[in-house]
Amino acid sequence: MDVARVMCISRNKAYEVVHSRDFPSFKVGKQYRVSRDKFLSWLSTASDQKMEIA
Repeated sequence: MDVARVMCISRNKAYEVVHSRDFPSFKVGKQYRVSRDKFLSWLSTASDQKMEIA
């Protein structure tokens, strides 16, 4: 799953989101990974709270 595509944002904006404090990502080597379940939960919470993405 591509975070940028799901959220309809640019790749650069997706990197900003992934590096944000509340985003559920983890690093493997040089790559950031996102659990599908945690991402969908975060996305649901963010939309419920109408969070502004940096």
